Amino acid sequence: MKRSGLLRMSILAAAIYKQKINAAPMVLKEDFDRTRLITLKNDKALNSVTPGMFCWLRDFYIHYPHSEDVLTIKDKDHRGDGAIYVLTGDGEKSFCAGGDVVTLSKREPEGALEEAILLELQLYYYLWHTCHGPLEEIPFLLNYKNVRFDRITPPPVQPLRNKYVSLWNGYVFGGGAGLSMHGQYRVACPNTLFAMPEASLGFFPDVASAYFLPRLERKSEYHTGDGVPGLGLYLGLMGARVKGSDLVHAGIATHFVDSVATLRKLQETLCDAAPEDVDKVMESYCVPRETLPPFSLDPLRPLLERVFRLHEGTTLDHVVKELQRTAADKGAPEVEKTFAGNTLEKIGCGGPVVMDGSREKAVLCPSSLVTTLHMQLRGSAEPTPAKTNEREYYGTLNSAMGEGNFMEGIRSLLTEKDNKPNWKPSTLAEAMRDEQLVQRLFDHKNYRKFDLFTPPE
Repeated sequence: MKRSGLLRMSILAAAIYKQKINAAPMVLKEDFDRTRLITLKNDKALNSVTPGMFCWLRDFYIHYPHSEDVLTIKDKDHRGDGAIYVLTGDGEKSFCAGGDVVTLSKREPEGALEEAILLELQLYYYLWHTCHGPLEEIPFLLNYKNVRFDRITPPPVQPLRNKYVSLWNGYVFGGGAGLSMHGQYRVACPNTLFAMPEASLGFFPDVASAYFLPRLERKSEYHTGDGVPGLGLYLGLMGARVKGSDLVHAGIATHFVDSVATLRKLQETLCDAAPEDVDKVMESYCVPRETLPPFSLDPLRPLLERVFRLHEGTTLDHVVKELQRTAADKGAPEVEKTFAGNTLEKIGCGGPVVMDGSREKAVLCPSSLVTTLHMQLRGSAEPTPAKTNEREYYGTLNSAMGEGNFMEGIRSLLTEKDNKPNWKPSTLAEAMRDEQLVQRLFDHKNYRKFDLFTPPE
């Protein structure tokens, strides 16, 4: 390697190592007999996850496992479950409000952005794989052979099934969903609020959402019921929020408890539980599904299916026309007409939509809507999230480098906060006519090659 290349790698390694050290107080780990409790503690940013925090999460989930996992690995006659991993957010306001997009928008030093995005996506894929994928592939996943991140060589990843539990207290946005949706247990409470609001930022819903949101439409590894046709695309396009017990009906959460206090009691019990007892613990604390309040979206099920159900021929043109037809139909139920009118305002007229906890106003980005549909159509038909992660990798890099509207969304909503984004193109009709829009966003260019399993030497 040329001296300039070695210097660049040294600068990159030092920058990433500094990010990790600075993030040490933001990811807390506490080991119990057969449970590891991981707490996100980025109080200033609603527990949003920074690149440095992802380094610690990778260590705590993968490279430096709970001692129960090590013992199970050594016992060749026992290939059962490893330790329980419980993920929660500090405080009562937010589980995790997503990734730190402002940090991702910074491009120095050279290569840091690629490393950060790749690490994040590899972690999401690992969590999916250990719950749902072939175990024999796991030893190769994230088994780093270089010293780029930690300056030490981590131990090899071992093939184990762990019980992953996420306790959703407050906001679950973006990266918060990425860290938890693949796990077997996702516990909501009355103040839990789920959303994928990326279209308001000129971005597209990432964190493998183009894989898991479409699977809310049918029985799948995420939704144990019959599903809600159209719900996944609706959530991805509109950034709509789902709250409390509705999350179980939607298939987003697997369980519901009646209060934050009960959620904390559940956390304490899980810390003293054995992996084989997790289901019993859940049953003892969680509200039975049959006694939950009715699903607030039940009156809109026919409309959601008619407008947003994913199939090979789904287009935004169909979505808009069907909404227009419903809004103008004098015989349509009033709840459908109101919903259709409000949704048309957000999609077609640049209407306001409320963003997360800041209560600031944003405008849905037309190019983001086109991209979101493209991503979900492809992700819904693929057997694993691997290809979805690959598209997200290149799409995020290109977005951060100025392609599309992501930088404009960050400027308008998060840095300058003038709430006046200048989207290009400015209308949904123009965005749908731009045949190269998606191709430009996912172009590979000269970026480091995407690889879910091994980094370069």
